[in-house]
Amino acid sequence: MTISNTSANTLYTNNIEQAAGLAGDLLRIGRGKTPFLDKIGGLGTNAKMAKDWRFILNNQYALEAPGQKSITEAAAAAAPPVTLTYDRDQDYNVCQIFQYGINVSYAAQSATSYLDGLPLAGAQQMPVDPLTFQLRATMEQMALDIDWAFLNGTYAGTFNGAAIQTRGLKEAITTNKINADSGYTTDELSTKMIDDAMIALADTSKAPMQDMWVLCTAGAKQKLSQLYGNTPFTAPSTTVGGQAIETINTDFGPLKLMYEPQMSTGYMFIVDMADISPVFLPVPGKGAVFYEQLAKTGAAEVGQLYAQVGLGYVAEEHHAQIYGFDLV
Repeated sequence: MTISNTSANTLYTNNIEQAAGLAGDLLRIGRGKTPFLDKIGGLGTNAKMAKDWRFILNNQYALEAPGQKSITEAAAAAAPPVTLTYDRDQDYNVCQIFQYGINVSYAAQSATSYLDGLPLAGAQQMPVDPLTFQLRATMEQMALDIDWAFLNGTYAGTFNGAAIQTRGLKEAITTNKINADSGYTTDELSTKMIDDAMIALADTSKAPMQDMWVLCTAGAKQKLSQLYGNTPFTAPSTTVGGQAIETINTDFGPLKLMYEPQMSTGYMFIVDMADISPVFLPVPGKGAVFYEQLAKTGAAEVGQLYAQVGLGYVAEEHHAQIYGFDLV
C-alpha cells in the first residue's frame, strides 16, 4: 500500500518554534556519535510536535487486487452493487520520558581552574564552569540514549502507570524483512540481500523511496564498500588503495550509507529519511527539551534535564531491514 508522507505529517503539528528550550541543541550535539539522530533532526526543522503521548503515524487502507472487469451493457445500465468496503486503520507510536538529574556542589563550582590547562599546542579549552560542563555532558548522554531508543527501542504503550517507551526501527519494520538465515546459500552479507530488500520495498509496499539510506555498523559499512567497490586502487596513483563507498546505485534509486555506532550487530536498516522525524511532546511553558533548577537541600546546584520524545516513521512499510547476517 502507498501511504502519503504529506498526509501523515498533517496528523501532528510541524512547528519547531513550539519547542522552545534545548531541542535544537540536542539535535546538533552528537558530533558524529549519534549520526541517525543528527540526520533526522538537523537544525530542528524536521522535528514535529505531538499533542498527546500517543501520536498517529499514518492513515492506512488496502485496495483489492487489480483485475479485468466483466460488465455487460445491460448490467452497466443499472446501478452497480456495492460489494466492496475499504477499511481504514492507523498506526501509532508514543513519546517517552528522558529525565536526568544534575547535582554540582558549590565546592566544585568554585574550582574554576580545574582541568583548564592547555598542555598541547592547538588543544581546546574545556568549559570552565562545572555546571555548564555537566549540563553539556548530560545532553550528550540524552542524545545517545534517544539515538539508541530510536533504533533499538521496544514499544510499551499501555497507560496504566507503567513506563511508556517509543518503538524503534528494529521492532517497527515487520513487512520488508530479509532474513539472512533463510533462502540464501550462506548468511554472509551479500548484494543479493540488498537487492531483495529493495524489491520488497518496490513491489510489496510500493514505498515512495524519496531519500533512502542504509544504517549499519562499522563492520557492515566496510563490507558494503568491499561488495560494491570495483577498483582496487585510486587511479592514476598506485600509492593509495582501498574503497570508501558512500552511495550504492540500485535499480530503484541510490542508497546512501551511514555508519551508526548504535546499530546492533547483524542488523541493517534501509530507511526513507524523508519519512522519519523526532516527535516531541512539549511541556507547556517549558518546551520540548529543557533544564530547570530543583529545590536545594544543601550546598549544591540541583536540577534536571527533561524531554518527552518519540520516533515518527510514517509507515513501517516504507522501510526495510536485513538481519541475521554475518560479515565473514
